Amino acid sequence: DAADAADAAGVTPTATGAAGASSSPSSSYGADQVTVTTTLTSASNQLATVGPGTPKVYGWNLLQGTGTLQGVPVNVTLQGSVNYVGGAGPFEGFVTLSAADGSGTLALRLDGNAAPAADGSATALDGRLDYIGGTGSYLNVVAGGMFHASRKSGVGSPVETSLELTVEADGAAGAATGSSTATQ
Repeated sequence: DAADAADAAGVTPTATGAAGASSSPSSSYGADQVTVTTTLTSASNQLATVGPGTPKVYGWNLLQGTGTLQGVPVNVTLQGSVNYVGGAGPFEGFVTLSAADGSGTLALRLDGNAAPAADGSATALDGRLDYIGGTGSYLNVVAGGMFHASRKSGVGSPVETSLELTVEADGAAGAATGSSTATQ
């Protein structure tokens, strides 16, 4: 199973301390440190605001953008849910990187936290990305890392995003045979 392969490969990162403070996965063999940047825009959402006093926003949002992963153009999709009080709080979801030519897909799980700036100028969105699996050209790829983003307006507005990933091209195959050397 691909998730077991990722666990065996040890590329799942560990978050420590405050939001945004983390250790990234690393590898001594066959892994690349890559950054995928994109502007994610909302394609659809169902968000609601409830409660007296400080606004509480909850719901889901489908965000889409484009980027490049190891020289390959990719479509970036974030399926996310939020549970914010006063613009701050947890978010989670799934990030999918799909090769624009249709040759493969890489799926990641996202757990993060939103923290608005004291002056209200922007909201920092930081989280951990954990490997789920891949298809096609990403079938034997294991990846994990960090999600860093910022938006200058409310939930559903464009999100400037950076995915900092450790990508091991032969990770799933190596993990399946016990020969992967990626470490946490």
